[in-house]
Amino acid sequence: MPKKFSKRNGQSTSHGFSSVPNDFLSQISSETLSIAINDSIKQTIDAVKPLALFVGSAVKGQPSASQNVSCSETTARYLRENFVVFAYDICSAEQRRSLVFSLQKELGNAISDKLAECTTNRLPVVLVLTKFNANVLILGEFYIRPNDQELEPFLKSSLDTFNAQKETEIRLKSERDKRQTLMNEQDEEYKLSLMADRRKESKRLAEERIEEELQRHKRLKKSHEEYLQRQEEEKRAKFLECLAKKVPPEPQRNAKQPTSFIRFRAPDGTVFARRFFTRSNLDTLLLFIGSKGYDTENFKILSLHPVRDITEFDRTYTLEKLRLYPRTVLYIHNRT
Repeated sequence: MPKKFSKRNGQSTSHGFSSVPNDFLSQISSETLSIAINDSIKQTIDAVKPLALFVGSAVKGQPSASQNVSCSETTARYLRENFVVFAYDICSAEQRRSLVFSLQKELGNAISDKLAECTTNRLPVVLVLTKFNANVLILGEFYIRPNDQELEPFLKSSLDTFNAQKETEIRLKSERDKRQTLMNEQDEEYKLSLMADRRKESKRLAEERIEEELQRHKRLKKSHEEYLQRQEEEKRAKFLECLAKKVPPEPQRNAKQPTSFIRFRAPDGTVFARRFFTRSNLDTLLLFIGSKGYDTENFKILSLHPVRDITEFDRTYTLEKLRLYPRTVLYIHNRT
């Protein structure tokens, strides 16, 4: 932790950065950055508060945090009641690097990098930090301008976000505690069950042998079912392959005869498409869909504008007669 600068005479001590003197920020600011972080981010979820980090400049001719913060008593009270505040004016590039290094050590690279970026752009700035799921987050950043009236709305917006996150984390913690309680109860039940099993060792061993035999039969049954399933899948694959061979070749993009480009959307969200001659009949279209595994006995093919099931039409109808050109989308739905 870098050294602190005394409010009284600017001499360094060893407790972390000091806050800005002689203004309302100094009255509500934590003594050091370490204390501010400990009082806010490092508290338990029930006690955690957002950290409002005010950073200004102490270089002559540049605005400090205290000089630019126009704060009503309402805003000051709002800060005191809802935030842990730390205010600091950067006097030199070395001091800025020390502040960035301190935040990196305390809170990690993401926060220190953000502070470095903000303090490089312009000062003064206020960052609102909090902890969520053990990670430190930046709720917002606000560049302060003279007599700026937007500070209080910014603080309220940041607090609203903080409270929403806090409620979420409290709920998640409650759920974790319940799960842990349930696991402990289950562990206790298991121990009692194990003690009972040890008292009935011979019975348990007999039950295990029976269970092993049952499991063996289950494995054999499962293996046989998988074998039958593979056979069925191979048979189905051959059938679909045979159907696919019966489907006429897809017309070329530059075919001389009129074509229709049809996109199909399957029940599982899969999309496939191809071209057909507009003079092709409905049977050709359904044959192609069937080769993809969607037979008309189990699936209906819907078109929109108007909504209709084209499987109910005469299969000798052409795509042109069915108004399925030059482009359209067909939706495949389960009949059940």
